[in-house]
Order: sequence, then C-alpha cells, then structure tokens
Amino acid sequence: MLRKDLLRVSRRGGGYRPRFVAGDDDARRLAARTLGVYQGHVGERRGDLDDALERLEREADDYKLVRGFAALLDREAAFDTDA
Repeated sequence: MLRKDLLRVSRRGGGYRPRFVAGDDDARRLAARTLGVYQGHVGERRGDLDDALERLEREADDYKLVRGFAALLDREAAFDTDA
C-alpha cells in the first residue's frame, strides 16, 4: 500500500478510484528506470541514491509515479549504516 500522498486517483460518482498503471508502457519504462537507479547505486551512499532519484523525478513526466515506485523499492531494499 502506498501513502495517501503517492496515490493516483480519479473521482467518479462521488468517490475516488485508484488509477492503476497496468498496461501502461510509459509507466513500465519509468518503473524500469527507477529500478535501474536503485541497482546502479548498490554500495553507494543513500544520499547519492536520493540525488539520482530527484534527477529522475525532474526528467519524468510524472514525478509522483517515480516517488511511488521508489517507495515500493525502499520497502524491499536493505541499507547498511557505516559507524
């Protein structure tokens, strides 16, 4: 489940309905690019990953979609802390 601020919804009939990305080739490409950013930063600092994600957000047509993909990837990622 995504946070409320990351949900993409449309209003219909007095309610809200989620806007899914299934079947959207542009969204798939953006998901692949977001995943590539994570894969390209394995072993790097978290700040460098965040900077790369911000650049991707600026390049993408839908920054909220990038943030949503990143939120899902963050849940599955493991980050080490250097002491």
